Amino acid sequence: MRYTLPVLAVLTLAACSKEEDPKSKTAVPSTYSFERNGESTVSFNGQIQRQAMLGELSNAVKAGTEGTINYQDLVDMYENANNPFSDAELNASGKSLSTKTSASATHVFDQGTSINFFKTILQAAADASAAGSQASDGVAGVISNGDGSRKYLVAENGLEYAQILQKGMMGAVFMDQMVNNYLTPLKLNVDNDASAVESYTAMEHHWDEAYGYFSIVQDYNVDPSVSQSRGYWGGYLLELEESFNLASDVYLAFRTGRQAIVEKNYSVRDAQADIIAEKMEMACYIKALSYLNKGAARLNTGEAAVGFHALSEGVGFIYSLRFIASESVTAAQSDAWIATLTDGSGFWSGDIQTRIESVKTSMGNTLGLSEDIVNGTY
Repeated sequence: MRYTLPVLAVLTLAACSKEEDPKSKTAVPSTYSFERNGESTVSFNGQIQRQAMLGELSNAVKAGTEGTINYQDLVDMYENANNPFSDAELNASGKSLSTKTSASATHVFDQGTSINFFKTILQAAADASAAGSQASDGVAGVISNGDGSRKYLVAENGLEYAQILQKGMMGAVFMDQMVNNYLTPLKLNVDNDASAVESYTAMEHHWDEAYGYFSIVQDYNVDPSVSQSRGYWGGYLLELEESFNLASDVYLAFRTGRQAIVEKNYSVRDAQADIIAEKMEMACYIKALSYLNKGAARLNTGEAAVGFHALSEGVGFIYSLRFIASESVTAAQSDAWIATLTDGSGFWSGDIQTRIESVKTSMGNTLGLSEDIVNGTY
């Protein structure tokens, strides 16, 4: 199996050559920390709150392995209605996951479909928890590993609700807002003059909001041995640091772009936005393929529960591929890959390994990926 080098990567390498990559006039800070007149100009609290909301919503769905979960309670979390969160600050924030689902100018035309997709998952999870069944081919319910230490609430085809929800929203909310909204000319070509009203400019704030969908901390640590709450994408990019340097590259690009905004060096700013978009795309397809490979390996050892869990994570990242900035993967293509894996008996099917290989090959050809990435577990 051979794949061609993506055109996007070639163009990016060319765009970042020494002659064409203008440099920032001053040193880029070692952390995402910027000040003016002794006051921080960094602000992305709304993004921190939405990441926390997804955490509570995901945990609520996972609780369906132990008892009945209520659909309306889950929707209230999604829409932030009726004080659904344990954190009162989230309830009072005025923010929600639903309003930012597929909300960029690139994808807002499909927002209703995306919202209904997630609500359908929430309804199915609630129904499965109420039935209280043990999962089997054609029966939604709880599937456990051999010693019962791991339990997952899955659909009749084996797809784990919590994972398609979580990884899907990482794309439909966090990545879509990051690369298709805040890092686009629509949000970056705005006022960049400091005022007495706010410590930050409009352009600085929009860049910060993009950063907040990458990580929830300003002192992001790229050392995997250091324990730190890095946020969703921040955590997954760290897993790819050793092999691809994605965490380092994205963190540096965010800091460099923010410094460039301070200096009003917009060619550097735009180059960093392109780097972030490319690296986020890489993270999404590498994790999708990695989880498919991990799931296939688990199934080969007879560990169905853990295998289904990994495959579900892969499906979630495949769903998120429709939100990459290059638009190399359409919603129709993403849906087709998911259907190949989940139609009929889905993960229970006797030909699931063949289905997995089919999707991997198609993804590799569509995105122009190396054999190592297509078959890797990172």
